[in-house]
Formats: sequence, structure tokens, C-alpha cells
Amino acid sequence: MFFLKKFVSAWLLPFPAGLALVVVGLGLGWFTKRQVLGRVVASTGAALLMFAGWGVGAGLTLDPLERENSPLDVAEVLALRPPPAAIVVLGGGYLPDATLPANDRLGTAGLARVVEAVRLWRMLPNAELVLSNGFGQGKAMADAAGILGVPPGRIVLEGTAMDTEDEALAIRTTLAEHQPLAQPFLLVTSGVHMHRALALCRARGLQPVAAPTDYLMNRGPLSVFALVPSSGNLVRVDNALHEWTGLAWAHLRGAL
Repeated sequence: MFFLKKFVSAWLLPFPAGLALVVVGLGLGWFTKRQVLGRVVASTGAALLMFAGWGVGAGLTLDPLERENSPLDVAEVLALRPPPAAIVVLGGGYLPDATLPANDRLGTAGLARVVEAVRLWRMLPNAELVLSNGFGQGKAMADAAGILGVPPGRIVLEGTAMDTEDEALAIRTTLAEHQPLAQPFLLVTSGVHMHRALALCRARGLQPVAAPTDYLMNRGPLSVFALVPSSGNLVRVDNALHEWTGLAWAHLRGAL
């Protein structure tokens, strides 16, 4: 069921959906008598790709998620009372290639999350890093954290959670062994993912403090490249729509 959900949801994203519509439309136009329908289908796919490829699509879908929470600064972390006893890091993509060093096994999101968690840990050296290990990425994150100076005794690997909802349940179980559930903890994940992660944790009675990282939206000065469609914008919109779809699915299932 998990892999079926992932497979179906992947085809709802702009790049695969738009490309599929273009291919189907061209097929209808070239190989059937339904040329008008083919043009409509192909044009719909092209419009979807154009929307996602230009910055406007990323701004409309991604910006509301990333702007909701800001990275924690030193004063905010040190003002937390009582000091959090745990810094929870949600899993990101990784390469299960043991020949690569830990920093290369982690994807961009996973590496950014580990670096941010270590930054926070240096402000709270008595806290433990709780790393999600559903697909084995927790071991790679633990190795990367060790490279950055976190001692093994401060690292806890969390079970076998497969997705964010599983992670929220596993976090509850793991935290219960290290601190009262009513005590806040720092939750580290990508900015685009933070809204859903916070909602799922709070729905299970946890007290997460948002510590977002891995921001994708470019809010710098407008350049000429913003006028040109890019694969980077496709990635941004895919990430954003993945989160909006995940939120809708969680509400439909009653998980939120």
C-alpha cells in the first residue's frame, strides 16, 4: 500500500503529469483521427509544464509553505525553557552505497537537515539527536553528524518509519524514553515539509518547535534567468505539490 501510494502520487506531480499529457496528446494527433482532442490534451500538458517551469508556479505553491516558519536563531534556541532534550531530524533521500562517505550518501535535503541539526546541537550540547531511520538513511545521517563532531552517545536512531505519519508515531515512542511528552523538542526538516510535519506531530500530542532548513525558494533580486523556464522550478513545484497532496490525503484519512 505504501509503495502504491507513492507511485500514484508521483504521477500527480506537474513534470510526469505534464509530460504524460503531451505524449498522449501527440499520440492521439499522429495515430488516431482524434486530432482535436490530441491538440487539447497536448496543449494542457504543455501549459502545465510551463506553469511549473516558470517562477510563478513555484511562488504560488511553494512560498506559502516555506514562509510559514523561519530558521531558529541563537537567542530563540537559548530562550527555550526548559531546554529541549531532543533535536528530531526527519529523513530525507539518500544513496544506499556503502562505498560513498556519509555526506555523499545523503541527498541535498538530508545533508541540509543534518547540518542544521548539528548547528542547533552546538547550542544545546546536552540534547540528543533523534534521527529517522526508516529506509536506512538514519545511519548515513548519524555518520555525517559524527563527522561534524557529534559524539555517538548523543545520537539515537528511530526505528523503521516509512513516511511522515509513521515518523510522528515513532517520534512519540522514542521521545517517551528520553523526555516528558509535554516537553518541547526541536523538529528539523525542510521548510517545504515543515507545515505537514508539525501538524502530524501535534495531532499526536507532541510539542514540536519548528527548526526548518533546506529552503528552495529564491527570494533574492530578480534576474533575467527568472524569465526563463527551468528544471529547478519544476523541482520546486513538485516538492510543494507533494506536500499539498500529502496534507489533503492526511485530512481525508482523518490523520489530522
